[in-house]
Amino acid sequence: MAIAKVRIAPVERWCAGLRAEAAEFAPHLPKLCGLEIEIILESMRMNVNPCHSKNWQVTKSSLKRMDAIMGKAHESVSLWLCEHMLEIGD
Repeated sequence: MAIAKVRIAPVERWCAGLRAEAAEFAPHLPKLCGLEIEIILESMRMNVNPCHSKNWQVTKSSLKRMDAIMGKAHESVSLWLCEHMLEIGD
């Protein structure tokens, strides 16, 4: 399984749908944006909502770190982030 380290992009770069949802996470955004996380490269798929772009599954260890920052556990056992939320290096 190939893993890539990426950072969560600033909210201004997120797609419109996710920016609208960002209010729910507003208190945590300063700690989430810029956070280095890991994505599973083989998981890449085209997102069907809201922006029809590429997205990747976040590793379980990165999901746990994000949950710790937000002070709650995600309801699902996996998390997918679209390319607009990620700073992907060359």
